[in-house]
Amino acid sequence: MAQRLGGARGGGPGLREAGHLVPARRGDLLRRPVRRGVGDLSQLATAGLAARYDEPLSVFVGAWAALLVVSGLAVFLGKKLADRLPIALIRRVAAGLFVVFAVFAIVETVRALTG
Repeated sequence: MAQRLGGARGGGPGLREAGHLVPARRGDLLRRPVRRGVGDLSQLATAGLAARYDEPLSVFVGAWAALLVVSGLAVFLGKKLADRLPIALIRRVAAGLFVVFAVFAIVETVRALTG
């Protein structure tokens, strides 16, 4: 028996059948990264690459393929980690990594502005 996720309107991510999350509609796994992945810094980087290399279609295809690969890895590796480690530990490690990335970004920005 399938159980719909995401509320009464059916706008959720999919169905849960036998403990597995499956897409609500055919092709939803391919459309979701395009719909959800808009509005971050990777979008700005993609626009910059398209302007720099004057090959917008090639840049779009490459960026979209990279987003699919990264999203797929996040889903599959995240599931494996969540099955083996406590969620609290995963969150703490992720928070620590984000702090390291933030410090690195700040240091690089200061170096670029002062040097």
